[in-house]
Amino acid sequence: MLGFVEAWQTLVDEVEAGYGGDLYEYEAELLVREDLERAMVSSELASVDGWASIGAQILVADSQFRELLGPVVREGSPWWKARVPARAGAEFAADVQRIYGVTIEASDE
Repeated sequence: MLGFVEAWQTLVDEVEAGYGGDLYEYEAELLVREDLERAMVSSELASVDGWASIGAQILVADSQFRELLGPVVREGSPWWKARVPARAGAEFAADVQRIYGVTIEASDE
């Protein structure tokens, strides 16, 4: 499970730096958060030693990620998929504009 938490934190860090991949890569990387959500609501994992600490790490990364998000592009989706980063690389920003008709800040990679 720690590998999933590390993957999530890595994505959060990449978004904070101005995500350099395209929209499709980003959406594939978001799948780790779906796995973490299933784990977080699992009654079986709630009783595992150290799970509270892992859950706390996920919540810290979640909080950091929420601050980096911009406009809603997918109503009704989980919070991590409903919005896109407010700032990203030029390719990502172009994908968001083309697919969703939304303008986000393009970073200077």
